[in-house]
Amino acid sequence: MAPPSGEGPQPYISVVRFVDQPWPSQGTTWSLVISKDQESSSTHHWIATICFLVEKAPHHELSVGREFEIYEGAKRVALGVVTAEA
Repeated sequence: MAPPSGEGPQPYISVVRFVDQPWPSQGTTWSLVISKDQESSSTHHWIATICFLVEKAPHHELSVGREFEIYEGAKRVALGVVTAEA
């Protein structure tokens, strides 16, 4: 799996899927805004601040320890875990 390049304009925005939920989603999908910390990240390991793109999203899902996947279309491009609360 090749990660997003992380190059270019910030933030990176893409579809998120929580690993304990069915995919493809039977309901609504959500977009996650990912702001990469360039100094703390490497090519294949990002440290980033994340939040949902819209206010009505299920913000409670972004709890510490929650695992998620990032998709570009049907392709999974990244795995992540929430490590701190905002």
